[in-house]
Amino acid sequence: MNRMNWTIQKWKDVLSIVNGKNQKEVVSDDGAYPIIGSGGEIGRATNFLCEAGSTVVGRKGTINNPFFVEERFWNVDTAFGIQPGEKLNPKFLFYFCKCFNFKNLDKSTTIPSLAKTDLLNIEMPVPSLKEQRRIVNKIEELFSELDSAVETLKKTKEQLAVYRQSVLKEAFESITETSILVNLAERIFDGPFGSNLKSIDYINEGIRVVRLENLKEGWFDDSKQSFVSNEKYETIKKHTVYPSDLIMSTFISDSIKVCQMPEYIKFAVNKADCIGIRLKEDVVEKKYVLYYLLSRKAYVDLEHQIHGATRPRVNTTQIKQLEIPICSKKEQKKIVSQIESKFTICENIEKTVNDALIQADAMRQSVLKKAFEGDL
Repeated sequence: MNRMNWTIQKWKDVLSIVNGKNQKEVVSDDGAYPIIGSGGEIGRATNFLCEAGSTVVGRKGTINNPFFVEERFWNVDTAFGIQPGEKLNPKFLFYFCKCFNFKNLDKSTTIPSLAKTDLLNIEMPVPSLKEQRRIVNKIEELFSELDSAVETLKKTKEQLAVYRQSVLKEAFESITETSILVNLAERIFDGPFGSNLKSIDYINEGIRVVRLENLKEGWFDDSKQSFVSNEKYETIKKHTVYPSDLIMSTFISDSIKVCQMPEYIKFAVNKADCIGIRLKEDVVEKKYVLYYLLSRKAYVDLEHQIHGATRPRVNTTQIKQLEIPICSKKEQKKIVSQIESKFTICENIEKTVNDALIQADAMRQSVLKKAFEGDL
């Protein structure tokens, strides 16, 4: 690509930046214009600040997720409106913003933020308007192909979820005997409520606390960690959970969040709404019960007992009374083995899909990089 006719321009010479304003004087449910914050539309307005075809860049908070707005809009004070001048194609400017790392301009020590003076000094390549249109068309052509591939990958993930449920259904549907969960457990217990464990009790290290954010469908998410002191633990240690325990969320929305406590955490405290289930290991296999709790049948049985309009949940008593299909331990082990054999295949496929989704995101950035280097 010949870049001889490209020039490097500072933003202050080719565009204008519109500061956002408080929306209280223009907000209206019947407003003709969207009110835009750094994360998207947050209401409607009777007036506008920015012209159609502007790009929004967050001033504070979300600063590295620019997006294009097709219509006139009112931007709030946490968002800049970037309006192209006559030398810039609006979409060309937008795609440049998607390629630019605004985090490099963040000088804050707390909440990420950008200064207008720094933005105005950004330099960008500016080819002719004809060349800009060609580049935009090529970017969108390639992005369309990527979108189709990503949609196929997402459908594959959905199909894997359906297949997992069919595996669980087949594993348990022929078992006719049942037992309520409480009869299979040594103990089923909730975490400390109210003032017994408050946010102020959390410290940077100490005794682990298992919270709702750690509980996923069949796995423990350790990306967020909470701790209490040894002294605090002594006051709530009756809520201790161990690696042999299952931990289940009382919140039942579209699935049951339940997993086994990881082996590498020797012991922890379960927070309120995290139910510890300590099973009788001479009677039932932990993973057998875990897989049943992950099944659609268990979800449907508990769903009928949900209470609470805004945060649908079940209580400990209802969980204790949940009916579990039961068979010999030998048969339980066989069922677990069959489930895990099929789930392993799913996990391998899912890993391939997830890797491909990550690669698709990387390819988008590669397309943008080539576009603004003149190689597209």
